[in-house]
Amino acid sequence: MSTSQLFCLALIHGFSALILSTVSPLPAPKKVEDMKKVAMTEEEFKKVQQLHYGWYVQAVSALLGAMGKELYMKMDRNNRRAFVACLDNIEKEHDLQSGAKCLVKAFDNQLVKSYPYALHRSYYDFVDESIKRPAAVKKKTLVRKIIKNLVRANAATLLKLNFSNKQQKMLRRSFMKKVKQPMELKTNGHEDASAIFGGLFYEHMLQSTIPLKYCVVASQRANEEEPKLAELHELPCSLRLL
Repeated sequence: MSTSQLFCLALIHGFSALILSTVSPLPAPKKVEDMKKVAMTEEEFKKVQQLHYGWYVQAVSALLGAMGKELYMKMDRNNRRAFVACLDNIEKEHDLQSGAKCLVKAFDNQLVKSYPYALHRSYYDFVDESIKRPAAVKKKTLVRKIIKNLVRANAATLLKLNFSNKQQKMLRRSFMKKVKQPMELKTNGHEDASAIFGGLFYEHMLQSTIPLKYCVVASQRANEEEPKLAELHELPCSLRLL
């Protein structure tokens, strides 16, 4: 053999040795037996598969629930009822496809067309306890509503009494109804007397809590023989707000 042929054989032998060194050797028979012992059976494999599928269902259900809750709070009453009706019609306990379809219809505003009967059923109204308004906010809103209704109901009376010329006439009529008998003054028979009778407190518009206070002054000049009737004069004293 020539030197060139020997050189080619040596080169081929070196490349083959390099290739065989990079390839992993086949497992020994003992290792194969150990792997068979550790391997899962068909029942165990099904259990693991169900476990992974349950994790997947829980993760996707939580995602769809968060998206549905956020979208539900932005809907009006009709869309909310239709959305709850769509979820109520799902037969299976875990049906991701049907829940996703309800969300898609909600995004496209197609729920009212698909479930028109739900608009007139109040039992489809559902709000989670955690997203309700606190009691303090409800109380403030209720108080403001009551005050607003009272002001609207008494607005005509307030304007009539405080911004019209009929105020004095109405007060005089109410006062004269209370004072039915004339007041007499007893004197000693020697000197003319003048007296001031006590004040009369008149509360007007009790519901609006705005009392009006007026003083009543009676003056009389009497002689020994015949006392005269007192002349009543109505004088405004003060206007105070409670």
